Amino acid sequence: MSEFILGNEKVRNHLKESIIKNTVSHAYILAGDKGIGKEKIAREFAMRLICENNHIGCGQCPSCRQFLANAYPDFFYMDAESKESIGIDRIRENVVSDVAIRPYHGKYKIYVIDEADKMTVGAQNALLKTIEEPPEYVVILLLVRNMSLLLETIRSRCLKLLLSPVSNDRIKGWLCESGVSDEIAGVLASYSNGAPGVAKAMAESEDFALIYKKNVEFLKNICEVGIN
Repeated sequence: MSEFILGNEKVRNHLKESIIKNTVSHAYILAGDKGIGKEKIAREFAMRLICENNHIGCGQCPSCRQFLANAYPDFFYMDAESKESIGIDRIRENVVSDVAIRPYHGKYKIYVIDEADKMTVGAQNALLKTIEEPPEYVVILLLVRNMSLLLETIRSRCLKLLLSPVSNDRIKGWLCESGVSDEIAGVLASYSNGAPGVAKAMAESEDFALIYKKNVEFLKNICEVGIN
């Protein structure tokens, strides 16, 4: 199934234009529901930042190839690792103590913190000084579902980008192009709540397919009983 980013062109174009116009911010908040594409958009932006071919994210230059192989030395990604929170020690070790080291290659050092709304208050305060006084080469992207869980001092110092749900029609069309039947695609789009990642996960889930089949058979049996 295709991994391209569906929807939120306005946010993506804003990030692309910031590179072209040299107005890249030192810190961003990308906010949106699970599966809406926050991580993909953050990674797309990061690859454009480090791309050696006019920042187009070519996928072919040495930097892009390293990035796609998860081996680019100046890109750092972390999430909650299925835990309830991201603690102060992880932020200090992976961000605060690292930002003073200049990039090994290129102009930027990029930090993506997924599920950043799971940072403890202590972790957010530890990150705050870096956001307040960042080295010129640092770009931090905080990916959140609930922006209100971030401290106001964090929110006020970041550029906030809100991701919008994708329409059911676009999700259905994308699923159909990926080989999903029209009927199933319509159901998945309705259940996805505008999040392509959720629709994709359900499409690839054997459990969902089994449950859907059982429900269809159940409704069919009810209709037959009613007719009789």
